[in-house]
Amino acid sequence: MTKYSFFIALATLSIWTTACKSSNNDSTDSGSPPVDDTGPASEVDVVYSASTFTVDLRPDEVYGQGQTHSGWNAPDPEEMDLKLDLYVPDNDGTERPLVVFTHGGAWTEGDKGSNGRLFCDFFAERGFVCASINYRLLEDYGTIPLDYANATLAIEDLTNGQREKFFAMYPAGRDCKAAVRWLVANASEIGVNPDAIALIGGSAGSFNSIAMDVSEPEDYRDEISLEEDPTLVSTNLDVEYEIQAVVNHWGGAGMIQFLGDVYGFDRFDSTDAPILIVHGTEDESVDFSNAEELVEIYTNVGVHNELVSLQEEGHGAWSATVDGKSLIELSFDFVTEQLELTVVD
Repeated sequence: MTKYSFFIALATLSIWTTACKSSNNDSTDSGSPPVDDTGPASEVDVVYSASTFTVDLRPDEVYGQGQTHSGWNAPDPEEMDLKLDLYVPDNDGTERPLVVFTHGGAWTEGDKGSNGRLFCDFFAERGFVCASINYRLLEDYGTIPLDYANATLAIEDLTNGQREKFFAMYPAGRDCKAAVRWLVANASEIGVNPDAIALIGGSAGSFNSIAMDVSEPEDYRDEISLEEDPTLVSTNLDVEYEIQAVVNHWGGAGMIQFLGDVYGFDRFDSTDAPILIVHGTEDESVDFSNAEELVEIYTNVGVHNELVSLQEEGHGAWSATVDGKSLIELSFDFVTEQLELTVVD
């Protein structure tokens, strides 16, 4: 079987499911000790432990454009707008921390208005700006590099449908990184501190989030020329960013590992952001071994990581609790700690 067998289960999933039961006997393991690799952001506005602000929802902000084809790399592509929803607290903050939520759906479906709304409302009510992003999905047939396409075709034991989902990962990564660049480019206007950014994802969105952090600025960008994809000019190509924390719900390292295999690199290193890894032990879509692999990877490069094992939970266990806390509350605690934010009771 292919080395990507751990990843194929997700590639066959049409959309991640939501588990209904709650777990109160889950375990939290801390990986390597905290490493000061990204550093605290300066002059970040305070946040609040309780809901404090009403939230201004700014839907369908256009963060760039992307090409869509009738089939993979078919001629005469069209352009489509790439959109995100902004959740802004009704305060006068100018240096607010930023959370970027990326939805799941196995790169075939899903939307920025699903679980992203729950997380973004929670964080924005407490003083964060939150963005929930859409990205091109499989049926948008975004432009992919020839090397990437050929490497995908070379993987053994994949069905045609599974190969297409591997194809879809590339434009997804390209778009998600473009969204963060747009947010950083417009930080002053939005009122966020571009040095205080956390990423949160679910399922495919977590694979995306890890790639958004771990990849280098040129990844998911320079593999395609402006001649091949003129819409790249709309994506703030000269902007760079650093991430201070990642929250991974039932995802894994496979997306960035595959890009690394295609182009001959390993992108994980000591500059990666600390990560919270939340995963059900009975996940049949993205096996729990993906979480264990992440712990090993981040520990080996000296980056702080914490594993929350959701005992007897499967994929998409959004309603699970850990020691009486929801997964949103766990995310809030981890993000505020890693960004070294002042939290007002």
